[in-house]
Amino acid sequence: MKMKSIHYAIAFLFINYFVIILYSTPVYALIKNNKASGKISAVNIKKLIYENPTLAIKYIKKSLKKHPKKPELYNYLGQSYGKLNENGKAILCYKKAIKLNPKYLNAYNNLGLVYNKIHNFKKAYKIFLILAKMNPKNPVYYNNIGFIEEERNKNNKAIEFFNKAVRLNPFYTMSYLNLGSIYRKMGKNRQAAKEYNKSGLTYFRVGNYMQAINSFKLSIKLYPRYIYPYENISNSYIKLGNIDKGVYYYALSGNRYNSMQKYHSAIKEFNLALQYNPRYMPAIHGIMLSYQKLGNMQMVTRYMQEEIKLGGVGALLGGGLL
Repeated sequence: MKMKSIHYAIAFLFINYFVIILYSTPVYALIKNNKASGKISAVNIKKLIYENPTLAIKYIKKSLKKHPKKPELYNYLGQSYGKLNENGKAILCYKKAIKLNPKYLNAYNNLGLVYNKIHNFKKAYKIFLILAKMNPKNPVYYNNIGFIEEERNKNNKAIEFFNKAVRLNPFYTMSYLNLGSIYRKMGKNRQAAKEYNKSGLTYFRVGNYMQAINSFKLSIKLYPRYIYPYENISNSYIKLGNIDKGVYYYALSGNRYNSMQKYHSAIKEFNLALQYNPRYMPAIHGIMLSYQKLGNMQMVTRYMQEEIKLGGVGALLGGGLL
């Protein structure tokens, strides 16, 4: 049940992602700001569709009487009906917009989303294939196709399309999330962890550190032996100003490297922890063990003395955990 809820959450993000794109797309003013005559600006109509789709329908229909061949108006009308869950009417509007302008990508995209919404995956798939042919360098359409393939239980085909999306745009977060979800559903936790780590990196890149942390946590949960999300989550916490959490995960990363016998990498992580908190005992103890494994007794002595100084012999015997 938990798996299914995560899957539906990603589906929700998938739909809303395109709503945001469509509503932020600049269009020329088809309807001037004059409510008395039933006309409003293009910016206002998009806001009105979101806030009061019934009223939006009224204004758009009035404008259509004077501009019956404007495909943008039918696209707006379709969005309004879609907002009211009148999906049949929305489909007719998008088809009319496409008939007036066969290259109208937004109308095709909206039509595909409606078909997906009503679980007519066959028609949605066909629409997004058309879009991919019209604009083959847009990763969004391949992500959509992958999502539909997953809904049709064609997991390998879905993975193929999600991977194509990220090849076109290596920073396309949604496809990494979808890949993580599908690998998790297939029981391939190691691969899922890698994809969630990648999604975390894309969130980190745009400064969305909380979402990055959520992705890194999920990566660690699915496959604790996967080393990279530990340092990545540390960096995210540091960016948020949560030094204690950042230091904790740097030291945890160091311990993981020690367990993998990658002692130089472990030392790097422990040093990062000590850079932010020079008195952090688990990092002091961990770096001492790393140098011990490397046979560097001079550094072992240095950190042993530091550990005893801060916590006494008991801290040394207790592994640096106070």
